[in-house]
Amino acid sequence: MAEGSPQTIVDGDEPIDAPPILFLLKANDKNHPLEMQQRFIASYRKRGGVLEDHTFEGLPSTAWCRHQASRKPCI
Repeated sequence: MAEGSPQTIVDGDEPIDAPPILFLLKANDKNHPLEMQQRFIASYRKRGGVLEDHTFEGLPSTAWCRHQASRKPCI
């Protein structure tokens, strides 16, 4: 599984395709700690990738998948 890890890929020596990325981060994400995301961002940029990132503070755990007023799924 390590071969498929995005972090392992950008940290490697093999040439990579590095398309532009828009990275939307949740500051209090327990599954993807901010430190882990920042490491990926730094590695990606070091490999020549263009990455725009925005971190959002204080979002609830359902912010990305539910409309909060109605509790209905966004999709």
